[in-house]
Amino acid sequence: MEQKIAFNVLKTGANVFLTGGPGTGKTFLLNQYINFLRENKINYSVVAPTGIAAMHVGGSTVHSFFGLGISDQFDDMQIDAACSKRHVYQKVKDIKVLVLDEVSMLSPEIFGAID
Repeated sequence: MEQKIAFNVLKTGANVFLTGGPGTGKTFLLNQYINFLRENKINYSVVAPTGIAAMHVGGSTVHSFFGLGISDQFDDMQIDAACSKRHVYQKVKDIKVLVLDEVSMLSPEIFGAID
């Protein structure tokens, strides 16, 4: 999909899986979209599975943002503990857009914990 079309789809608020080879402009498009969100005062957060990926998009790691600690396996008690953290609740409650960069790197367990 061309960048302009992808950008227009992103602006509708639809869920988008943006993919492409190296150097195709994924990060460029993501940064354009983040600027759009900022300019339109839409509350958003950007997360990524690794620190390096998070730094590239000006976000934080999934584990840090959602208060998941260092584990990759989560039981109901751990999920409840993360959900009860006030700072996590404050960050999540007003988000209108969550950007998950490098989502293909997330394990099903972490994706489930986010949900």
